[in-house]
Amino acid sequence: MTNSINSTPRNQTDIQSGQSNKTSKAKVVTDTAEKVQTVSTSTADTVSITGEASRIRELQSSLANVPDIDLEKVESIKKEIASGNYPIDHERIAGNLLDLEKILS
Repeated sequence: MTNSINSTPRNQTDIQSGQSNKTSKAKVVTDTAEKVQTVSTSTADTVSITGEASRIRELQSSLANVPDIDLEKVESIKKEIASGNYPIDHERIAGNLLDLEKILS
């Protein structure tokens, strides 16, 4: 007596008596269906937004209205550079460029 690979194994009582395993297979299928039904009905997805998350959302929307570049400041710096009044620290610029090069390599 052999068991098919695709079927569930027979229990010891069925093998000794030579009876079919159809009733126990039906019970397993029924039990599995009940478990699936129980699991699917007992779990529900919920989302709760905290006050902090709401505040973050408000801040993001307000930041979306702020330009990335302060055009007034850019214009004032351009005027100072053009008139020769803007102090340029060459050593600081060179140091920052070297630091950037170290990071990139």
